Order: sequence, then C-alpha cells, then structure tokens
Amino acid sequence: MRVEDLRFEKGDWPISFEVPVTNEQADRWSRYLSWSCHRRGWTQSKFAQMERVENSGTIAITANGKSQIEIVWEQKREGPFAVRARLVSLADISSSDAEQFFTEINDSCRMATTVPLYVRGTLQYEGRAWRGELWLDDRTRLAAPSLQDETATYGPRIVHIDATLDCVGEPDIGYARQQMLIEMSAFLSVVMQKAVRLFDVGRVWTFTPDGTTSEVRSLGYLEPANPLSMPLPGTLKQVPLHGLDDPDWSRPDNEMSVRADISDLWSSYRSLSEKQRLQFLQAAAKWQEAMIHWQDRPSLSFALMAVACEALKPTDADQQHNCYAVIEALLGKTAVDRVRQNAFPVQHVRSTHLHSGEIHGPELMMMNFMRTYQDPSFRKAHREMFRVTPAALVEWLKKRDVFAMPSVRRQRSLRRWVRENVAIALGLAFSIGLLIGLLPRTP
Repeated sequence: MRVEDLRFEKGDWPISFEVPVTNEQADRWSRYLSWSCHRRGWTQSKFAQMERVENSGTIAITANGKSQIEIVWEQKREGPFAVRARLVSLADISSSDAEQFFTEINDSCRMATTVPLYVRGTLQYEGRAWRGELWLDDRTRLAAPSLQDETATYGPRIVHIDATLDCVGEPDIGYARQQMLIEMSAFLSVVMQKAVRLFDVGRVWTFTPDGTTSEVRSLGYLEPANPLSMPLPGTLKQVPLHGLDDPDWSRPDNEMSVRADISDLWSSYRSLSEKQRLQFLQAAAKWQEAMIHWQDRPSLSFALMAVACEALKPTDADQQHNCYAVIEALLGKTAVDRVRQNAFPVQHVRSTHLHSGEIHGPELMMMNFMRTYQDPSFRKAHREMFRVTPAALVEWLKKRDVFAMPSVRRQRSLRRWVRENVAIALGLAFSIGLLIGLLPRTP
C-alpha cells in the first residue's frame, strides 16, 4: 500500500501524545504498535525520513483492506517520540476504539510488557562436530544439527540455539532472535576459542558433485525437522565437558567439547549491566575478527587481539594504559611479559599496522614457504597472543569489570619539568648565564 506523506498537514489530529526517552520507551514504542496491530489482524504501511538531528514519518493502519488510522510521528535527537493520530473519514472503527488502541500501546510500552516465546537460531564455526546438547540455563540450549560432515574431523559445523526469549509479541521474534544470535556468537567465540559466526548468506561458485564443471549455488544449512517448542532436557546426549587444565589429547577426537565452567560464565555474562555487556561484546567482536583473519591477514589478526584486550579497559582508566596494562591487571605480570618481551611486541604490531599499515606477517609473501630459511618469531608471538586474549576476556567476565589497573609509570621529560617549574628553571638559567659571563675569555 502506498503511504501518503502527511507530516506537514495542519488538519485536526485529535489524538496526540509524547513517549519519553526514559527506560528506552521511545526506542521500543513502534514494536508495541506492531504487536497491537498483530493481535487485531491489522497491517501497517510506513514512510520515514531519517536525518541526523531529527527522524519523522507517517504510518497508515489498515483493517479489512481499508485504511483506518493515520499516524504522523517525529523525534529529535535524544528527544521524546511525538505522535499525532486521527481516523480516516470512512473508518470502520470508532474514536473510542482508536483511543483504546493507543492507550493499550502506551501502557504496555511504559510497563515493558513482554511474553516468553520459543525461538531457534543457527550459528556456524569450523572445527569438530557438535554432537549433543548443552543447557546454559533453563531457557537456553545449544543443540546438534541433524546433518554432519563426516568426511573430516575438522570441517564446517552447525550449532542450533534454542532459547525462550522475552519478546514484544510475535512480530518481535525476528528482532529478538537476531540480537540473541549476535550475543551468543560473541560469547561462544570467547569460551570455545573458535570463530563462531552468524550464518553466511549469498551465492558462490561450487564444483558439481561429479567434479566435471562448476555451478552457482546458495549457501546455507536446512534443518530437516525443527521443534515447535523448547525441547525437554535429555533429548540429546550431553556435550562433553573438559577441565581447564585437561590436555588436548584427553578430549574427544570426533566431537566438540567445551570448558566445564561455561554455564557459570554464561551466568556472569547475563548478570552484566547493559553498559558492561556492550563493552564485553565490543571486545569479543574484535576477538572474532582476529580469528576469522588469522590465515589471510595475520598482521591484522595480531593487531585486533591487542584491540580486543585494550577494549576491556575500565571507563575511568588512564589514557596511557594500553593492552599491556589490561593483560597485567587481569592475568598478571608473567602473562604480559610473554607478549611484550619478544621479537614482535603486540603493542608495537598494533600501532604500526593500524596507524601506518606496516605488515609484519607473511600475507604479502605467498612464496615465503619455499625459502630455505624461515623465522618463526611472528607465528610464535601470534600464537602466544592467541592464548592470552581469550583468557583476558574470560577473566574480565569473571571479575565483572571490577579490577584494579596497574599504576602508570610516567617518564618526566625535561620539557615537562621546565613547564612545571618555571621559576626554578629561570633561576638556573640566570645562574648558568652569570657563571658563563664570569669565565675568563681567551685572548
């Protein structure tokens, strides 16, 4: 349905109100509008204009194939959400029905009313197969897919996320599922030390099954049978757990195992404030990117791990604190010495690569493997940072952003001393000049 722009019409708008920005009411009002329309079987058509200082738009509500309510709205930056509404001339609903409609929306928005709904999402990673189920809490389950690549121990893998989410009605499921998958992929990337990602979409060239030619096919995984409600515990076998000190050889060869404290870490993540959760997700996102690019862009991967650690700084930390200070505060001096005292100190790699594009790895020398002499120093330094970064993220999560940064060791330059001690500096300069003037001059 084509929507007419009504924002500048001066006529009579009998219904008008403002939705405050407090408690995110203005941000979620449109979601409650969609929910109320959905319950009545009504549909919406929208027109919007987005500017830096102000957003505005028009919404047409339709029922039984006929336009019923016209809405215009505007919101200035960090301001309330202002709404004006009216019935169309031939509407089938009454004015009291329209007023009740908006009262219901506003009351639900103010009280942040939600309903628990079951959703399933899918994430991907490279590694051993996920072959069982793991409950992070009574509302979140990680489950194996029906299909597995059995041709290799390591390969493209799928893990389903079954969750009960607090949604603003059924229309909110898509938004809530996507947000859940973004957060879960970041969390699992840290605790599994794998690049757990949202599913790739698109079309790519592939070989045909007989290997004689190529064809374009769509990416994706199609689950043969998805549950309609949250499965009961015990539907699948338990995913193996391993201790933090268990050697790699003691873990299963043909399936993924996860650290034994994963549920405790998930509980720690869920208890974070909104601000703390955002900080963790930002750092975890850089860790994800570092793992994604460890083969094709090792210098970028190395630098991103430094950024991930630095992103964990407390908001009130000194500006001179870098990733070394964060690592020392979370993991101790021994850990920071391992990434600082080598041929490729991580802070140096971060600064030179991100600021001037300097390449430290072999990404631009694809024939490097054919050289008779190779220096493994970069790979060793990268590997050490690969161990330190997720450990720092996990420790930050355990401490819930409550830790003390080491004191800043400031090097006082001569210029700074002179600036802070002008009177003494002038006195010294005068004295030195006087002494020079009293020295006997050579004829």
